[in-house]
Amino acid sequence: MNNPNTLRVKSRSASGEVFYEGYDTASICENGHLITRNVETHPEHSETFCSKCGAKTVTACGHCGQKIRGHLHGTMPSMHDEPIAKFCYNCGGSYLWTEAALKAATELIAESDAFDNEEKERLTQSLRDVVQDTSRTQVAIMRLQKYLPKAGKQFADAFRSIVVDIASEAAKKALWP
Repeated sequence: MNNPNTLRVKSRSASGEVFYEGYDTASICENGHLITRNVETHPEHSETFCSKCGAKTVTACGHCGQKIRGHLHGTMPSMHDEPIAKFCYNCGGSYLWTEAALKAATELIAESDAFDNEEKERLTQSLRDVVQDTSRTQVAIMRLQKYLPKAGKQFADAFRSIVVDIASEAAKKALWP
């Protein structure tokens, strides 16, 4: 296979069926709802606006313009839903839905009366470390495990609903087993 980021026709069957190789383009709304992983091969499944929340849909990174990777043609289909990417494979920039969730979690922390200003700052700084799988992820997990119970169940449930879709696998396993 040549460049996997370029979708191309691999072959055609005698009946005219087209077989592709490479990544198709995904369409995802600004809030992170998957519309389709096959924009190029099945454009009829695309939506301009998300039917779940009404947000505009995107097919390219807002930082570098590279397409959002969708289905990888030429591989066996997975029985499991692949997670939606949080960062662009080309430039490393955060996708819109990642930034939206980080902003919502930051606002939730700011609204809480359970934390003093220093704790709010520490929690806010830990958010990105929970999303990215880095050496600081474990520090962020420990910090969240320390502070989240202090805010109560309602806050913890709201925080989880915002962050669970963008958290790293390690953070998900540790924070919400």
